Amino acid sequence: MLSAYARKEWLTNLAIGLLLSFTLSVVGLWWLAILMVIATIAAIAFFRDPERRIPTQRGAIVAPADGRISSIHNLEHFEPLDGPAVC
Repeated sequence: MLSAYARKEWLTNLAIGLLLSFTLSVVGLWWLAILMVIATIAAIAFFRDPERRIPTQRGAIVAPADGRISSIHNLEHFEPLDGPAVC
């Protein structure tokens, strides 16, 4: 399910992309219209809102954003947990 902001952006991108693609194909630039459709699909894919499962176990910490793990290391003392932690 898309959030209200994502839905608005999704529909705006779809409308603009379809309008430009249709106009380009009518003018005879069908190859550019195909590129516009691909760009529209890429823009729509950017505004996705995937379902997230939030862990229910006690003491779990949830990151507020998606990302890539670049490092895993141990900390001797982490103030919010008042003890050792894995970062």
